[in-house]
Amino acid sequence: PPFETGRIVWYLSFYCLYQALTTLFHVPYSTLTMFLSSDQKERDSATAYRMTMEVLGTLIGAALQGQIVASAHTTDHCTLSNETGNLSEDATYIPRSEEH
Repeated sequence: PPFETGRIVWYLSFYCLYQALTTLFHVPYSTLTMFLSSDQKERDSATAYRMTMEVLGTLIGAALQGQIVASAHTTDHCTLSNETGNLSEDATYIPRSEEH
């Protein structure tokens, strides 16, 4: 948030809101397979398929997000301004030599 005082309350409020909204989605989503079939094996198969697709979607989303962020951090988009020192090519810190 753009303010300093009350930051903990702000984060706590939005964390609770996020958890409540996530619960409103996940409870029906998780119990949906109970209504798909009366056969236990079919419900287990549907749950396994759902969870497999959920994990694959999460992995693909994380990989794509990493690629998008990496493409934004190129020398064309980002400039490094460091008043206390420089970074070498492999991003190790090189202190400036003080001129006397």
